[in-house]
This record gives sequence, C-alpha cells and structure tokens, in this order.
Amino acid sequence: MALLNRSQILEAKDIKTKDIEVKEWDGTIRIKQLSAKEYNDITMNMVNIRKMAAKQLSKKNADENLEDAINEIAIKNQKILLLIKSIVDENMKPLFSEADMELLYQKNTNVIDKIIAEIEEFNAVSSEDAKKNLD
Repeated sequence: MALLNRSQILEAKDIKTKDIEVKEWDGTIRIKQLSAKEYNDITMNMVNIRKMAAKQLSKKNADENLEDAINEIAIKNQKILLLIKSIVDENMKPLFSEADMELLYQKNTNVIDKIIAEIEEFNAVSSEDAKKNLD
C-alpha cells in the first residue's frame, strides 16, 4: 500500500452509512458514522453538563447519589445526541437537530436503546466509554 499524502487523507470518503430496520416505526432509517468533530462535540457536551451540575451541587451538600444522578443525565443526553448526529437522509443531511432533543426523549426507550446500540456498534463506541470520560 502506498503512503498517503495530506490531500489524499483529507479527501478520503471514510464516513460510512448503514440502513437499519426499525419495526416499531414501520420503516428503515439511515445512520452514519460520526466524524471526529461530532464525537468530540458529544463528549464536550457531557463535560459541560457535569460542570453545570457540579456548580449546582456545590451550593448543596453533594453525596454519591447526586453524583450518580449527574452521570445518568449526562449519559442520557449523550444517547440522544448520538441519535441527532447519526440519523441522516439519503444526502447525509441530519434529520434532527438539538432543538428536537425533547421530542426524541418522548420516543419509546426500548426503540431508542436498540438504535443507540446499532450506532455505538457502527462507531465502535459505547455508553461505557462515555462513563470513563466522565471520571
């Protein structure tokens, strides 16, 4: 294999898509792999949630249960952001934006979890990886 130059690397089409059937929604959705920026945005969102929560907790007596609650909120937020950044149309344009977050929270959790599992597998990341980033 030849050594790639800068232009070849930057021009490489390395973000793949995959169609997955969602029986509960009577159809198919298309997911895409995350770019490095999208993955970083999700991670930074989780860090910011933790910082905001820590400020709130510093005003109170924080205990481990509150710390666990903060982590749970951050992970839930991460899952919905994964959906938002991963579900695309036939032109690789996102179907959702962060403005849709509350609407997506209202969808069946089992369906969301199945889609998230597909996205995580497709991207080789997991919620467990996210928890490690919080520590």
